[in-house]
Amino acid sequence: MTLPTERACVQAPGHRSSKSFPCSCDGAPTYRLLTRCVYREFPGAPDWDELSRLWEEHPNAVGVWDSTRGILRTLGLDEDRAAEVGRFMDPLVVEFTLSRGIATLLIDHVAKAATDSTGYARGSGDKLAAVQAQWFVKKARAFDETEAGELELVRWKARSGALNRTHRFAVGDGQGALTFRRLDPDKSPEGKAEAAIIDYLKTGHPASYSLREIQAHISARAEVTRARVKALAEDTQRPVVAVDSDVGKPRYAYAPGGDQEPQEPHEFDF
Repeated sequence: MTLPTERACVQAPGHRSSKSFPCSCDGAPTYRLLTRCVYREFPGAPDWDELSRLWEEHPNAVGVWDSTRGILRTLGLDEDRAAEVGRFMDPLVVEFTLSRGIATLLIDHVAKAATDSTGYARGSGDKLAAVQAQWFVKKARAFDETEAGELELVRWKARSGALNRTHRFAVGDGQGALTFRRLDPDKSPEGKAEAAIIDYLKTGHPASYSLREIQAHISARAEVTRARVKALAEDTQRPVVAVDSDVGKPRYAYAPGGDQEPQEPHEFDF
């Protein structure tokens, strides 16, 4: 677990043998950033009393647990069994995080075939049921120590209040530092395709359209358009719905009740 003691950067180290990128936020060099973090490893069950004392020392800290899969395995718990997953998730979420008002980020893994519309981490669905919010982390453009790239966070769950459906970040400075710069997700290729799809269906409302008809009016690549139409229809927070047709293939229509477009991004500092 990593405990950043300032709102400068959240870094989630792996096992002892793993290596992290040098990390820099607002120009802070690596050695300064590392002094802002408190690390705890879990060779056994978490000591909740010890962790509570740690938060008493750093009451505004954010806790990063890396990762659910590794912690459950360390505890000898099966991530596919809801009852066993609950033996870790219940104390973490209910008795520790919510009761103390602590900000906690829990890193998990998805199945190999998962996409941004899958909606679940690997293993038991009890993981998703326990948390207050969940985001899918999508590598939109590859990055490493010498090449900058992009990440996109896609909302899978928001139990309380409204959360933006996506966040997009430029990652790395191409010179070895792991910097993050916020981007407008609606300016990404996927975001532009979604906006065009919504506009097209809205113009034709209340009519419905096939995928082929939508593709003919959207300038994005066909595979991008198909994926974004299906993702929009699966997201209850977006104004697109799938309707049955006589030929057995769904058609898609504009849903005025789900129209919350556009969403202005919230500004925040790392």
